[in-house]
Amino acid sequence: MVQERRDRFKPPGRWHNDLIVKTRYRFKNEPPVDRLHYIEKEQRLGWRGDFFDDVIVSVPDLQNDRLHLRVQVYDVDGVNTDLVDTIQKFSESSAVLFPQLATYANIARLGSKPLVDLVNNIDQHDEILDEELWLEINQPQTRHKLLQPGYFVCFRDESVSGDLTLDDDLRVLQDGDAYTDGSYAVLELDKNHELQPKREIDQKVAKMVAELAGKGRSSESALHFLRETLEAYSKYEKLERLRELDGEPHPSARCNARAEELRDELKADPVLGPALRMKESGQADD
Repeated sequence: MVQERRDRFKPPGRWHNDLIVKTRYRFKNEPPVDRLHYIEKEQRLGWRGDFFDDVIVSVPDLQNDRLHLRVQVYDVDGVNTDLVDTIQKFSESSAVLFPQLATYANIARLGSKPLVDLVNNIDQHDEILDEELWLEINQPQTRHKLLQPGYFVCFRDESVSGDLTLDDDLRVLQDGDAYTDGSYAVLELDKNHELQPKREIDQKVAKMVAELAGKGRSSESALHFLRETLEAYSKYEKLERLRELDGEPHPSARCNARAEELRDELKADPVLGPALRMKESGQADD
């Protein structure tokens, strides 16, 4: 919810912002990962929810007990209209959703340097909302690591009094009426994992690039992230290839041999093996 006008170059009565919405997440001392969710010029005050992608971070298995989130909403005067149009055109690409990857993306018109400079220097523009949130699991020694699901509201103002609730559209109500005294962002924490495999890999690579750029705090973590990412990607490619080979309507002897070779290799993997054997067992029962 944007309640403040920050565009100083518009005439009185024109309640617009050149709006950008960006988030950053970090688990413990791992490198931070930036996400770009929205950029649009000439935006009226009010509610915004039509983002490129509204997922900040999603992980299949929670391995850390502390998550740091930062929500940044700014008015960005002077941003080139062509850059905004290009970002919107490629809004579903990893280079836009994860700006750390823009420099390495093969998109001729993306303009990676202006995008990276914009994201890295967003706090040089006019702040509408810039808030941080730390989330910690309640009982680290229990069997299941879960952050408490629910909704969290980051208000621009430090303290907001009254009876606060959310309506069906997740807008804040204060004593039953719409809260209008300042901007805020609503974050949802859900225990369901939503990302596709490719996006998971992009997430890992963005974290690795951040570490290689010196944004992490550990000396050996860059190699760890690189190895972890490449291993995950390699397994994903092998699973995809096995699926393709198993789907061949008239496989050759060479295809069958390669499929069995891949199947044996993946069965030997301590993580994938049990799942593959369980799947084969279920197919045999059918």
